[in-house]
Amino acid sequence: MPENTKLFWGDGEHKDDNPQDFMNSIEQSFFGKSSLTDADKLKQFKLNLKAGSIAMTWFTGLTSEKKNTWNQLQSSFKSQWPEKAAPMKSHMERVALLKAARLTDMEMGKRVKVDGMEEYSHIVWADKIEWLTNAVPDTIGLLISSIRDEMPSVLKHYVKEHASWLAFCDAIRAISLTEIEEQQVKEKAVKQLAKDVRIIKERGTPSKALGNAFCNVNIGAPIPAPQFNTSRTFTPQVLAHPQQQTPAFQPHSETDHMNDVHCLALPKHPDNPTGRLTYTAQVTAWAIANPTGKVNEFQPYPLTPGTSPAATRECWRCGYPGHMSNACTGTMLPALESQWRSIAATIKQNFDMNSPTNVNYVAFKGTMSKEEYDQNIINEFLLRQGKVEGSSM
Repeated sequence: MPENTKLFWGDGEHKDDNPQDFMNSIEQSFFGKSSLTDADKLKQFKLNLKAGSIAMTWFTGLTSEKKNTWNQLQSSFKSQWPEKAAPMKSHMERVALLKAARLTDMEMGKRVKVDGMEEYSHIVWADKIEWLTNAVPDTIGLLISSIRDEMPSVLKHYVKEHASWLAFCDAIRAISLTEIEEQQVKEKAVKQLAKDVRIIKERGTPSKALGNAFCNVNIGAPIPAPQFNTSRTFTPQVLAHPQQQTPAFQPHSETDHMNDVHCLALPKHPDNPTGRLTYTAQVTAWAIANPTGKVNEFQPYPLTPGTSPAATRECWRCGYPGHMSNACTGTMLPALESQWRSIAATIKQNFDMNSPTNVNYVAFKGTMSKEEYDQNIINEFLLRQGKVEGSSM
């Protein structure tokens, strides 16, 4: 029996029992065997028919003139099992097949086997998409946007619009497993945060509990803002109705405003994957808790990881010190963050203008001038950037 040749049944009921494939495999076995006679070929053909099958019954019943030679047998075989032409798919059917080839969120980051070899699911999917687009065809990439809309959100984060299918599929194939896993963790954290906030709102939890719930969803240890020694007291006044709880403040002085800037500041995070992930959760929580988008000292906006603290003579445009915003060439911060830095800087300026030049402050370690105190606070904050502590809020 020739290698890779399966016994032929001829009844159309057995898997992979294709008449044309069977005849091709028989003829392939003749290659390199020029000494084979017609009798040898006929005998080999018969040995590859399943005993007791419809094919064997057909062969046995053939008259001599229909199987005396190999050519006669081939003609008889084709008459009994004529080759069926594959139905041609319309353009709309090929487009439908392209759109139906989807990759789910659950499949992202997993390995699948293709031709006995393992490959990541998004790479296999990109190969399939590229092959289907060649069959459509869509040479100018009209369908790219519709396919991208149905991609998992992880892929959409890294793959934007492209002018050609090759560039689009190459961009998908270039995504590493590490990038996929990092984005999956980020999306999971944001979804959990939104869920927690929704539950809090449904239960009518006071705003203080909302802030505590947000602090609990931080990924990694938050970096605390500097602690200031302040004589101003903050006394929450609890009203009769639990949803009417509101803090009662003493009249605000410039010192009070300055202390608010520092004490109510959100934890700032380092410029690394964990810090950027936690920052994204902060921004999402801030937007949910402040739907009006109003920024002030009681609603400070999250600071971009790695930038300077607010009110430290930093540039309002990029968040780094050493220059003014009108001379900045760095990357522009979010508009709300720039607005918050401007407000904080104004409060700091008013505080400086209304403070005596040589006023001594009572700090944790004796007495020092105002300038020394400010610098000490800034230095202390910078030194504590890498420490693992809880939130100071």
